[in-house]
Amino acid sequence: MKIYALLDESSLQKHSWSIKDFIKRAKSVDAKIIQYRNKSGSLVEVERRLKQIVSLFFMLQYDIIYKNQDN
Repeated sequence: MKIYALLDESSLQKHSWSIKDFIKRAKSVDAKIIQYRNKSGSLVEVERRLKQIVSLFFMLQYDIIYKNQDN
């Protein structure tokens, strides 16, 4: 079974979650797909977040994030 994670920008802000923590949690349960939703952000904001999500997702997949970068 493949896990599909939905990352909603308003939920991130409402619960004070970081994208990094969400991505770590999704990877810890072996999520294969992450959908990002932002109903109120500008195109520039959405593009910036998507780049960040993709980067973190693949960095975690290949264990590229080191302890000193977790802060």
